[in-house]
Amino acid sequence: MLSGAYSLVEINNILNAARSLLNVDEYQLLKLSHDKKIAEAFDQRMHLKLSSELLEAVELSDCTTAMLDELERDICPFNRNHLLTFLFTHYFQKGEVLNADSLSAINSWHILHAGLKKLSSSGPLASDAIEGLMLGFIGQLVKTGNLQTACAIHNYMHLGRKIALSKACGMGISNSAIVISSPLLEGLQLKERLMPEALAQEYGFMAKISEVLLSLVIFDEPFTPQAYTFWSLPKGSFYSNQAIILGAMSDPNALSVFKVNPDDVLTSQSKLAARLREGAYKTPLQARVVRFADVDDDEPLLAVTEKMADFSLVSEAALLKQFNEKRSRSKASEVEIIEVASLEASSSTLKKSRKASISISNAKK
Repeated sequence: MLSGAYSLVEINNILNAARSLLNVDEYQLLKLSHDKKIAEAFDQRMHLKLSSELLEAVELSDCTTAMLDELERDICPFNRNHLLTFLFTHYFQKGEVLNADSLSAINSWHILHAGLKKLSSSGPLASDAIEGLMLGFIGQLVKTGNLQTACAIHNYMHLGRKIALSKACGMGISNSAIVISSPLLEGLQLKERLMPEALAQEYGFMAKISEVLLSLVIFDEPFTPQAYTFWSLPKGSFYSNQAIILGAMSDPNALSVFKVNPDDVLTSQSKLAARLREGAYKTPLQARVVRFADVDDDEPLLAVTEKMADFSLVSEAALLKQFNEKRSRSKASEVEIIEVASLEASSSTLKKSRKASISISNAKK
């Protein structure tokens, strides 16, 4: 029996193994069946290897190939391409793609959820809105340091696009989208949360979302953070959500109770998608940095962490500890700034606090 509940490390490892070993020209990938007995044996025998965060690409490819050879000797011959296709879709579908311990990841998820619910109830789907919302979600994960989740989602779609574009495979974008969409819906914790009273329509809706994604050239290549330089979610929606995260934000299974306005999000992201397609941005944005040497005075640092603690619902002591740990590990280094917003009781609008712009986490991590 397949284990399920795969870790993010396992998901990324199986995706990388598939990227290395899968021949996308195999006829009818995603459609023709795999050998279930072989899949179960692979799942059991490779669990420890795939759980390792230390596997280099070559080692991962070699040990996966060795396991496929072993299974063929021990059990029976099988089609490796169909098995690898089943494995990467299954691991994504049944794995922990979202890091439920990451406040920023769950915050981003709720904005995605609200936007998709709005799209599902709106009439004809606009490709710019889909592109902006989905790539903005991945871009926000990158921006907030959730690189492993962003990597898993991107590489899942990358493999799907390679299969969809293979003429020898014969699936095409529309047929590939139908199969790719089910694991995407479940892996992103969206199943029964978009159209809970109409599951067949929910799957059909996600297939249309996937069809747009499989048409995007950003998925031609494997994941790199640089590909998402210009993509992120609207700051106002992101930070206003994060201001009221206590309780439901700890779990992606919780109902969305946030003040995000999906119309504003979709409008903003649609315009961003259109501008990027028109080539409005030619060069990467320059990262703003702050040197630790600039903030050696303990008094200002305490004031900053106190403000950040009030906003982010993380204790002042925890923030100060994290900051000092970063400083001790890289005394002479530069760390990317992550802008933090603050809420002022006297105003209904969200204003940025300049004092609260010191990074406490390394976005390159």
